[in-house]
Amino acid sequence: MEFFLQLLVNGVCVGLLYGISAMGFVMIFKSSSVLNFAHGELLALGAFFFLSLVTWVKLPVFAAFILTLIGCFILGFLIERFFLRPLIGEKLIFVIMLTVGLAAMFKGLICLSGAAICIPIRSFYRRPWECNSAQSI
Repeated sequence: MEFFLQLLVNGVCVGLLYGISAMGFVMIFKSSSVLNFAHGELLALGAFFFLSLVTWVKLPVFAAFILTLIGCFILGFLIERFFLRPLIGEKLIFVIMLTVGLAAMFKGLICLSGAAICIPIRSFYRRPWECNSAQSI
């Protein structure tokens, strides 16, 4: 019974996250008629910021949550002002390519922070690539 309750709570939490993400897609698309391909990376960046505040800075969860909300609001405001607003009236492909570029940039920022988990990959080389987030290139 305990395992069932754990799975139930986990499923409800994951479902709520999917619902919040879907509402974000719909709100952005209905307000701007652009499908934001950086939406997932923005969610991941907010989650990573929260996790960093809780684990590395050792802030209480509530304070980290408030700071994450403020930080994500500022990030969204800056993206809208400096990247998306100048593209008003331009072709749709320009806006789509901007959001794809922002997605790649945010994914790279998370990986550059040193918190990316690397898994050894077997390929046609004799030994697998070894990757450690503590090592720098």
